[in-house]
Amino acid sequence: MGIFLLISLAASVQLSFSPLDVEVKGNGYPFLKGGVLTFDVGRPSIPGYIVHLTTEDDESITVTYKHPIVLGEYDVPPLQSPAILSQREIIPVEPDGAVYTSNKEYPGKGFKILKKEYIAGKRVESILIHPLQYKSVERLLILYRDVEIEGKVSILHVISPSRAHPKSGEPGYDYLIITNGYLVPYFESLAEWKTKKGVRARIVTTDEIYSSCEGRDCQEKIREFIESQHRDSGVVWVLLGGDTDIVPSRTAFAFECGAGFADDEDSIQCDLYYSDLDGSWDSDGDDIFGEVEDSVDMIPDVFVGRAPVNSVPEVQNFVGKVLTYEKSPPTDYLTDALFFAMVLWGEPGDEYYTDGGVHKDMIDNLFMPSRFDITKLYERDGNGSATGVISAINEGKHIMNHDGHGWINVIGMDPDTSSIGTWMVLQMVINLEYSFP
Repeated sequence: MGIFLLISLAASVQLSFSPLDVEVKGNGYPFLKGGVLTFDVGRPSIPGYIVHLTTEDDESITVTYKHPIVLGEYDVPPLQSPAILSQREIIPVEPDGAVYTSNKEYPGKGFKILKKEYIAGKRVESILIHPLQYKSVERLLILYRDVEIEGKVSILHVISPSRAHPKSGEPGYDYLIITNGYLVPYFESLAEWKTKKGVRARIVTTDEIYSSCEGRDCQEKIREFIESQHRDSGVVWVLLGGDTDIVPSRTAFAFECGAGFADDEDSIQCDLYYSDLDGSWDSDGDDIFGEVEDSVDMIPDVFVGRAPVNSVPEVQNFVGKVLTYEKSPPTDYLTDALFFAMVLWGEPGDEYYTDGGVHKDMIDNLFMPSRFDITKLYERDGNGSATGVISAINEGKHIMNHDGHGWINVIGMDPDTSSIGTWMVLQMVINLEYSFP
């Protein structure tokens, strides 16, 4: 989910859907443009539609479905359980008899609140609505062309940066670069360019932040500074100018892994900590950040990116690529794509043999336009070595998609050659012929 700006609340929101938004595949599965499936295994595979709303606190909403149209008669199959992509034998889930023998519309003309959170201090609700309905006995697929959401609500819209300091009335700024004092001169050309094109930029050092902000550690001080600049100066974009030894990351709880491979396997380094500014991420005060009981809403309030650089040449390379991309971007690579995949588990013939290349081929067949030139490097095909992947990336690929194991400093490929480890990830980031801001 991106970052949005609250607009004036209205009495209602109107959504419209067209029969052209619906496609029924040959196997009977209906697809709704922008739609999502639920997890109601065994029930008709009818997609819903997620709407992100801004609301007032404790404001109730109602949803009304209008102007139905019958799209046709179809045998919509039941939703199946997730399965391993290359699993050879899949036992299908039987249809839910209570639903398939009823002639009531399914899923029904209601709505479900998926999440309530705050973005930049504004209340946001994400709800699931159902413009597409199915009558099982009559086999009728029905589309409600208009849906009205009533209450003091508005649809979320893309953010527009604030242009004034809310306290003093002095001009604020939009783009914050945080780095150490040694690297400041080498980020200045990027800050100057951003300001010149209308995105006012400022560079602040970590030492300045550590000496002026309160917090239990460096990470909390950096987050407190970002929050203050977002609140008081209108900052929207933040660039962390350095790897984690220059701008430290917050280690947050991910899940109980249970593998027993490493002491820190339950945690992950998480820059979302600097982007989602609601709460403290440690509401229970146990110094374990991002637990369920810490009530982290996982919604960003500012855009945060990181340039994982450690030296002057790396900063110069990064900044040079960003400036090239923004000023005079090359176009000869835009339809070049790279799919690389490893075998995640097992050997061919094993019950749980899982080939990531199957997933990549599905993406190619279902989603990639024919105009793209796709290079495929798969472990199963014997060409998925780490060095081969790095070489392909450095040729200048616009889209890169990986399926395999990984970690904060590793992208896994063919284990018979090597993994793409820390230095290889760095080589990818720094040595790409073309890069992105």
